[in-house]
Amino acid sequence: MFEQIAEALKPFEPVLGSVRELLAPLAPIHAFMSQRIYGPLNYYMLTIIVLQLLSFLFPTLFDYRPKVIASHILMKDEKAIKDVRAILEKDPTQFAALAEKHSVCPSAKNGGRLGAFARGQMVKEFEAFCFDEAMPVGQVSPVIKTQFGYHLIWVHSKPGVKKTA
Repeated sequence: MFEQIAEALKPFEPVLGSVRELLAPLAPIHAFMSQRIYGPLNYYMLTIIVLQLLSFLFPTLFDYRPKVIASHILMKDEKAIKDVRAILEKDPTQFAALAEKHSVCPSAKNGGRLGAFARGQMVKEFEAFCFDEAMPVGQVSPVIKTQFGYHLIWVHSKPGVKKTA
């Protein structure tokens, strides 16, 4: 049965290294448990073990929490960010270019794009705006102050909210 586990994990070998080496310390435990505790391992149990092993090795693989996809512009000066917001009110398509030019966040090189994040991954004020269902998707936020400075946020998508026209 140990061979079946190793065979089931074979597609992940480039990521995990040698599966046999990874599972070798478990062989005596498996032999004892299969004889004494739960009988021969069936494919259902094998699937459960493989999924648990994968979720242990790659914790974000099975993360199904609702996520928001957003970009932002971070600046230290409140007046300067209000000037940038005034530009964006006239032409919101300039968000990425203005983020690259003005943002002090490392995400600036990607047009301010932060990617997907779940609750608990951003500072409180930032997260409150992003996950607020009343806040629109596809529009520039008001200026939001956090411990890092002043933000303009563009939420690309969030669970249960349709993009505004």
